[in-house]
This record gives sequence, structure tokens and C-alpha cells, in this order.
Amino acid sequence: MRRHWRMVAVLLLLAGASVALAAWAWMQVRAPLQVAEQGELLLPRLGEQLGDVAQLAVRRKGAQLLLTRTEEGLWVAEPAGWPVEGGQVRSVLLTLAQMRKVRPATALPQRYALIGVGDPARDENSAAVLVRDAEGRVLAHVLLGQEAEGWLGGGREAQFVRLADEQQAWLVEGRVRASTALQDWADTTLLALPVEQLAEVIIRHADGEVLRLAAEGRDAPGARGGEKGKTTGAQLRLADAPPGSKVREERLKQLQAVLGSLRFRAVVPADADEVRHLREVAIVKARLGDGLAVQLHVLRLQKDGPQAGADRQEDGRQQEKAAAQWWLRGQVLQAGSDEKRAQRLRRHFKGRVFRVYDEAGAALASRLEDVLQVEVQDLRDVAPGNGAVDEEASTTSPAADAKADEAGDAGARAPATRAGGGNAGACDGQAPDAAAASSSHSRGSATNGE
Repeated sequence: MRRHWRMVAVLLLLAGASVALAAWAWMQVRAPLQVAEQGELLLPRLGEQLGDVAQLAVRRKGAQLLLTRTEEGLWVAEPAGWPVEGGQVRSVLLTLAQMRKVRPATALPQRYALIGVGDPARDENSAAVLVRDAEGRVLAHVLLGQEAEGWLGGGREAQFVRLADEQQAWLVEGRVRASTALQDWADTTLLALPVEQLAEVIIRHADGEVLRLAAEGRDAPGARGGEKGKTTGAQLRLADAPPGSKVREERLKQLQAVLGSLRFRAVVPADADEVRHLREVAIVKARLGDGLAVQLHVLRLQKDGPQAGADRQEDGRQQEKAAAQWWLRGQVLQAGSDEKRAQRLRRHFKGRVFRVYDEAGAALASRLEDVLQVEVQDLRDVAPGNGAVDEEASTTSPAADAKADEAGDAGARAPATRAGGGNAGACDGQAPDAAAASSSHSRGSATNGE
């Protein structure tokens, strides 16, 4: 009996020791949580350094975006210097400065990928934000991981993060969605012509084919008796369409919509390496009723360009997809009645080449066979003569020159009856000064720049 009570006493003693040990362990875990829950800032000094921030870089797997503050205090995206919304940049910086630790997450590198705080070069769910001052000193380098929706309650936002020079990852209050897409930071509208004021659009191809479109409507610009600039109800129509042909109105509407809202997906300096692999395929001249004339040089990526391989690696598609990339250079030929609008367009175009979406590029490079509902062979029968290739509209490639010679021989044998007719340089109706400007920008390849 005595032995029994002795065993019970030993068991009670062990149980008490276990409870004490568990309580001690809980306190050791709870202690850092209590410190974190008091609102410790993730970047305690960044709030005082916001005025010194001169550069913000965002890096994700296979992509990077660099934003720089100019001497005037404006933000631009490098390397092309495209203007960026300063309010969006300040919002990201302020959120970083206000992030507060809630609790530690993990310090084990093998678990970083689970919450997205690993190396962005390998982790698709991770993003790195690097903040520097004008001297290049690092003010913040944060790895942004997965969002922790609902973890804090009360509608508070949370996210897993890790400082790049620390091993410990944290759950913090606050959330930053760092994107490497320029359209998430800036207005990427390249051209927004008022389509109701379009008077004429001329598409001149490198092989000499010319597609002339003119506005047609009750008050179309340029119409006799019509008020200048007034275009109520005007729509683009194919001029000099072959007799008996049927026009694809939806294609003309698509082209008109592109000119009314043309956005780009990437922008590079005119002397960038990518530009060397572009070839000019068409020149588009758009004229408004108030006199504004804009010219777009439509460029296409060659199959052996460096970006083709990058795109294949990015989305796993074949080379034909990469070869469909479309780029543009632009210039203002005539200012028209709104000089401020023309100056804004000149600033946007100057020294830059823009990659546009494939649908927009294809619409701007429309051919007669795209606009007419006829077979290609029938189209050639209807319009057997292109005339000689315009020197200003041709490319410098041997293949293009050979095609131009062939087209010239055909023009010598038969009269030109394509829409727009005859010689491409003579039929676009440009004034001498506008034609000279067009010639100087289309005589070479896309590498000439502005």
C-alpha cells in the first residue's frame, strides 16, 4: 500500500514537471510574439528617409522594372524615361515604411518557397523591392511573399516578407503588390486620336502597296461645305475600291478603334539593342480635320531577334508567335490647331520605340487583301500593277529590294489600279514639307531613331 502511494507521488511530481516545462516553453514562444505585437516596424528608419528615395526597383522571375526620380521630382521608368504616376510610387514606399511585424514565420531557407520569400530569380511567387537614395545607398531591400488574407481579422491586410540580409521571415501587417508591368505604374496610352475627327488614313507598305482610307459622313472633315474639324457620324471608308468588291467594315472599324486608343506594352530607347532586329513593314499617316498629321512607322521583329528566344522561354509558344511582335516609331508631321497636343505627342515619340499588342500592330499594317472580302489570287487579278516601289517606303534588305524590282516590272506591264493608285510617294497627298519629313524617317531601317 505504501509502495502504491509512493508511485502516485512520483507520477504527480512528473506531471507537475511536465506542466512547468510546457509553461516555460510557451512563454519562450510567446515572448517574441508579445514584442512583435507591440507594433515593431519592419523598416524603422525608412519613414524618415522617404524624402531621400531616388530609385525603386522591382524584380520578379524573368522581369524587372526600374523607376527613378528626376531632379524635378517626377518619376520615370528606365531606360526609356517614360513618365510614371508619382502617387503610385509614394503609396508603395509609404506602405513599406508602415509595415509592422505580427509574428515570425520561418527562418529555414527550405521553407521560404512555401510563403514566397525566396529568391525571385527562382521563386515565381516572390518579388524583390530595392529602394536606394541618390548616392546609391540601399534604404530597403524586401522580399515580398504571399498575401495572408484573413490572418489578422478585422479586414486588416497582411503579407509574408523577409529582409534580404536576414534569415528570419515575418508575417507583417500591410501589403504591397509590386508589379513589373509598366501599365500598373503608368499610363501606357501612346496615341488617342479623336476618331470622330479622322479625315484620312494612308497605309504605305514597303513593297509599294498603298491603302487609302477617307472619312465619309454627313459632316466628314474636308467635305465640301462641311465645318472644319466637325465630323459627326464620320466613318473610315476605303477610297478607290475595285469595282464590285465588298469591304470588310469590321476591319476598318478595328483600325479606327486602334487609332482612337493605342496602348503599348513595352518601351525602349531608339538606340536599344532590340531595335537593331526590327524591320520596317509599313508607314501609317493619320490626318485629323483640324490639321494634325501623325506618322507611325510600323516595325516587326525578325525571327532571329534576341527577344524571340526570350518570348519562347516565357510562354512556351513557337517561334511564329515571337515573330508576330509589332513595334512602332512615331512623329508629328503637322501640329494642327492644338499646339499643346502636338508638343505632348512629340515628347512621347522622341527617342523611343514602342512594342504594341499584336492585334493593334496587325491592324495598322492592314493590306488591301485584309480589307476586301476576296481571295488573294482574285485580288491580284483585280489590281495587277502596284507600280514601282517608293524609295522612301522600302526597306534596305536585299529581299525587299528584289521584291521591289519584281513589283516594278509588273507595274511597267500594266497600269496601277490599287486603292490609292500609282506611285506610293505621289498618291498620299502630302505637302512638300510633310513628304520630306516622311522621306527622312522612312529611308532606312528602324535603327535610325528620331
